[in-house]
Amino acid sequence: MSFPHAAAATATTNAMFTDENLDQVNLDSTWSQDRDCVDAGNQTKPLSVEDSASQSNLKVESGSQTTNNSAVPMVIMKDDSPQLAAFLKKMEPLVYKELDKNARSQAFQGYQVSWQDESSSVNKLHVFTHDAVRGQCQVTGLSWNSSGSVIAASYGRLDHDSWCTHKAALCTWNIDSQTLDSKKASKVIEQSCCLMCVAFHPANPALVCAGNFNGEIMLWDFSHDNVLLVDSYGMGDGDAHREPVAKLQWVLDPESHSKTYKLVSVSGDGKLLVWTVDMKLNKLTLTQQFAVTSQSLPKSLRGKGSRSDREVGLTCLSYTHYGDHVCFIGSETGAIFKCCTQQDGHQGVDMDGKPMLPSPVVFTYKPHLGPVNAIDCSPFHPHAFLTTGMDQSMKIWNALQSEPVKVLKPDQGSLVCGSWSPVRPLVIAAATDTGLLLLYDLQHSMLKPLHTLEAGTLKAPIYSCSFNTQRPNIIASGDGEGDVHIFQLNDDLVQAGVKEKDMLAAILSLSE
Repeated sequence: MSFPHAAAATATTNAMFTDENLDQVNLDSTWSQDRDCVDAGNQTKPLSVEDSASQSNLKVESGSQTTNNSAVPMVIMKDDSPQLAAFLKKMEPLVYKELDKNARSQAFQGYQVSWQDESSSVNKLHVFTHDAVRGQCQVTGLSWNSSGSVIAASYGRLDHDSWCTHKAALCTWNIDSQTLDSKKASKVIEQSCCLMCVAFHPANPALVCAGNFNGEIMLWDFSHDNVLLVDSYGMGDGDAHREPVAKLQWVLDPESHSKTYKLVSVSGDGKLLVWTVDMKLNKLTLTQQFAVTSQSLPKSLRGKGSRSDREVGLTCLSYTHYGDHVCFIGSETGAIFKCCTQQDGHQGVDMDGKPMLPSPVVFTYKPHLGPVNAIDCSPFHPHAFLTTGMDQSMKIWNALQSEPVKVLKPDQGSLVCGSWSPVRPLVIAAATDTGLLLLYDLQHSMLKPLHTLEAGTLKAPIYSCSFNTQRPNIIASGDGEGDVHIFQLNDDLVQAGVKEKDMLAAILSLSE
């Protein structure tokens, strides 16, 4: 920096201003020394932290009590006045007259109050299948257990050409299970031979039997984690069926005081066999044997020169619901037989002089034009039963008449199975080989079904159908692809009218 000298500045204060160059004074700056830097660090000990919580409890108790009001005593007023007695004497004949007219009136005949919202549609709830047999086996039989929660399906084939080499199974599904899988059965019993029919015990929900293509009958107990084979009969036993078991049915023994059941089976070998089950000994015992021969056939079905001791292949069976040992049987020839298994029947000898099994046949009906596929007795009338046949007809019969009282021909193909509703006397179901489930209400029409349901996957034939007796609004069908279809019926098909039994009796031309 440059600063002017102090004396020069004073001398020139009174002089005139002139330009003057003055010498400069330079002051050099002095740099500070470099500082040495050293890095250092320190660390504290780990901190220990603890959490603790506390809360005070506050309890409050409060009580209340209703006031006990004394009941007001009911006082019945008595009026014995002559005026009241005269009035009642005058009006009594008029009241009785009107009550009698109401009792005879038909103005409200058949009317029934419905206290719930009604549904008019039939809905499909489930489609069950088992991948191991789907597409390879058909559903040959269906049965609900006694609680109505489990359905069993027997898998096999109905189109055998020779020996059976198929892998089959018995599958069950629990429709109430929270882990229900429609593509995986709850329990599976694999078999090396086709199963042809299945039947749950009517009282024991864990006991189920099935018959196979080789004529063997098997009984299982599902109450164990691992399904227990109680007993089996066939394949070497001398009195067993020699042909496929066509139908099994549990029948209440009317002579038993402890409500025990017998098992009845029919087969293509013409035999009707009666079995007893001893669960204490785990034994299935054959107690009665019958055989239906061509001697019992109608004359129209007897071939000229044919042997009268030739067995008639049996296809279906149904006992009445009245515990009288009476059952109805369908055959491969189309013949329908009324049978009684209370006694051993008449026993003769064949044309070779060998003893024959007794025949249970007591009456023969007009045959179908082809095999009888299904037969079912009505639970509402002791003489009513139905049959379905390969001739595309379903017939309603009066057991006391040789010809059917009604013939239904839906023209939808052969009727493979048929069943009577457990709660509606005039509702029946039939299934076709074109994949249709037909629901008839005879109160509305005897010509066409009230509902026609597509119950077969890819229009596969329906080989079995079964109402759920414990849950009458549910019906199941099994098809040729191996699928089981579960339907929920509407209220019209479940709620019975007050005069339906009388209408059924009128159809049968009977008066109860």
